[in-house]
Amino acid sequence: MTWTDEEIKQLEAASTIQNKPFGPDKATFTEDNPVWEVVVDGRLYIRGGNGTASRWYVNGTKNGGHIRLGNQEYAVDYRAVSDPSEVQAVTDTYQARATSAILTW
Repeated sequence: MTWTDEEIKQLEAASTIQNKPFGPDKATFTEDNPVWEVVVDGRLYIRGGNGTASRWYVNGTKNGGHIRLGNQEYAVDYRAVSDPSEVQAVTDTYQARATSAILTW
């Protein structure tokens, strides 16, 4: 999917997006969970806490789904990433975001 500059700004500013992969019928959602996302080179990435065994990952890569950002919902194709340089860029962005999000009381 190609994101507009405004959508990229919204994605980068969001703390989470709603992740809604379709089930096997490709019509009903199996989950509607908030997930942490990052944007790298204008592309949106999310990661499964259980890797490729995550239920949403399995359903999303097989059946597609939607994400919701604020009041806007977008149809998305979930695609596995295997290119080592792309994986590293996403990892670095996640780590930078995690480091900046540390709080204490």
